[in-house]
Amino acid sequence: MKREIKFRGKTESSNEWVFGDLIQENSGRNKISTNLSTWSLNKDDVEPYGEEFIVIDETIGQYTGLHDINKIDIYEDDLIRSLITDTLMEIVYDNEEASFMAVVINQDTGTEFESRCHITQSWINSYPKKVIGNIFDNKKLLEKWNGKQK
Repeated sequence: MKREIKFRGKTESSNEWVFGDLIQENSGRNKISTNLSTWSLNKDDVEPYGEEFIVIDETIGQYTGLHDINKIDIYEDDLIRSLITDTLMEIVYDNEEASFMAVVINQDTGTEFESRCHITQSWINSYPKKVIGNIFDNKKLLEKWNGKQK
């Protein structure tokens, strides 16, 4: 497999973003390891190298494998803006479609199907999209876009 699989999440201790591999423990606690690409065999155990951070579950998001027009990685829960139509979209993972989707925010489009679409690198490049934040760090932006602030 040649695609890059990585995650991000905010640490419980400092509320800072960390990026790397997701570790889901049997206890239910989730961690992000900053480097699990190198493994060391120690007797019968497998030990990861790198730092591990306990992360806030709600903030965990997977990398989509795509980049915006500025070559910024696009993650689940990112907010992207179309530079052509000035439309704001949230990146979500759709279990039914088994793919990442862009969901239009505050748009009277009639149906859910009409307000979301599959995302591809070609779509991002052809109709330029830019990451402008995420749903966790940019709540005021979401409120403004949804018309709750003037």
